[in-house]
Amino acid sequence: MSEGWSKLRDIDLLADGHAGFDLVVPLERMARVPPEFVRPGNEIRGIVVFGRELNRVVARVELSGTLELVCQRCMSAMKLPIATKSSAILLGSEREADQMPAGTETVLASDRKVRLIDLIEEELLLALPLVPLHKQGDAGHGGREDAAKPMQRPFEQLGELFKRHQ
Repeated sequence: MSEGWSKLRDIDLLADGHAGFDLVVPLERMARVPPEFVRPGNEIRGIVVFGRELNRVVARVELSGTLELVCQRCMSAMKLPIATKSSAILLGSEREADQMPAGTETVLASDRKVRLIDLIEEELLLALPLVPLHKQGDAGHGGREDAAKPMQRPFEQLGELFKRHQ
């Protein structure tokens, strides 16, 4: 199987050729993704398109997919849809980054080379939650059952008891 996503590529050649890539990358190939997100079958589709804006190399990265995870609240299986798009200016040195306007999204491409997987991994890390959790009320979480039960407040009457015994 070809793993062209891990090959170092010249950003100027990519930008000048308006190169585009449509890739599917298994999460286990991404070293910085936390282990709780790396499960068998978890992969992400990434589309990366290069170009130039104002004489700077720009990469547009789009991710999509659905990850199978374990909710850390109820410990049951959950699906996490991923759909994100962003653009970043690729810079050859940190010195170039200092010259960019504040708020500009940049990626350091040392020696003006980049791996596609690094761009995809960075975008994915920004899209992942800190802790995988179902939303309250989601099916499969027990949220509907929990919502039907009255909230228990074991110490609610404690103040009244203290008043009586003074």
